[in-house]
Amino acid sequence: MKLTELFRIPRKPTEAGVVIREKDYLRMFQLMRGHALLQLRLAGDSHRYQTVLLEVNADEGYLLIDQPFPHDGVLSGAFEQAVVLEYDHDGFTTRIRTVVSGRVDEDDDTYFRLAWPDTVEEAQRRDQFRLDVTRSWNREIDVSGIDNQRVSAVMDLSATGMRIALEGNQVDSIYAGRYLENVVLTLKGCAPIQCHLDITHCHYVPDAELGSIQTTVAGGRLEGISERDRENLQRFIHSAQRQQLRKQAEISQSARGLVAA
Repeated sequence: MKLTELFRIPRKPTEAGVVIREKDYLRMFQLMRGHALLQLRLAGDSHRYQTVLLEVNADEGYLLIDQPFPHDGVLSGAFEQAVVLEYDHDGFTTRIRTVVSGRVDEDDDTYFRLAWPDTVEEAQRRDQFRLDVTRSWNREIDVSGIDNQRVSAVMDLSATGMRIALEGNQVDSIYAGRYLENVVLTLKGCAPIQCHLDITHCHYVPDAELGSIQTTVAGGRLEGISERDRENLQRFIHSAQRQQLRKQAEISQSARGLVAA
């Protein structure tokens, strides 16, 4: 059986006049099947939202996505509202540009139907989401294997890099250009991630943001991570972001309640 027959990819325009490119269909199908967390952006809105692809319908030429998170009514369901879906993976970004073509309400759930995109772009990523790690989240993250040095804190983390703090002045042994092998990154709820850390910058901070202790702050690129481990890392980061947003929303709501009282 041919691949196009297996995935039922039309060889001619759909009834809506949409031309389906096999490469575009397969890429979006993989995102849907893998339950990939997509970043959603809108013109004129500096915020980023998260959603997942629920359906890639090549027969009728449309996509179906879950209601974006946070649920603040960012999508109205109005026709021709332009959106961009992005997925970062292995140093590249898959980018889907399309428009909202309708809203679907089922019981307490809301979905949005998108027009089939003209093309699916695959570009090298220029920026990346970086999670600022709070004190509470440091209990969920641990790094070991760095010259027998104790990492006192992970300061921020992304799918491709991190910034760490080490006690004391360590700039003689941890410096830009140093390649640290067999580093172990442990995240709560995930198996230990084996990786290498390519140090890109390092400096000594007598009074770091972590407190009054003398600290060496170093940042670098994470390399040698398997695709599965990188996906686990991305999911951990997205989960932490969601929890931070929920906590901020609860604090804001409590503050509004106190003012109203």
